[in-house]
Amino acid sequence: MVVVGAFPTDPIDPTDPRFVTTAGSIHAMAGILSFTCLAIAAPMLGRRVAAATGIRASRRLAAVTPLGYALFWLTGLLDHQLGGLFGERSAAGLGERVMAVAFIAWLLAVCFGIWRGGQAAAATDRT
Repeated sequence: MVVVGAFPTDPIDPTDPRFVTTAGSIHAMAGILSFTCLAIAAPMLGRRVAAATGIRASRRLAAVTPLGYALFWLTGLLDHQLGGLFGERSAAGLGERVMAVAFIAWLLAVCFGIWRGGQAAAATDRT
């Protein structure tokens, strides 16, 4: 994800060869790789994280991440096939944002569970 943030994306029409840049290509490939890995890893880790942290929301949110990933690809494909669901604007950005929100919500639930578990462990060490 650091690579995705470090390289800027290309303008809205990446199919037009005039707008494809090296930075945009790196951004796109790193994004596809990282989002695919997270969509696969979150459900695999969801049960273990929920058991270890006691945060059941992490398991439910882990199930949402593949749905957000599928929505991202579906909006991108439909947008490409239909020539723009929103006229001049691309619908793929909407799917990407929904997917990112699902991933960030899961990551925050996991982080909160780990943080809470660390506080509980520190409290028992002090007693």
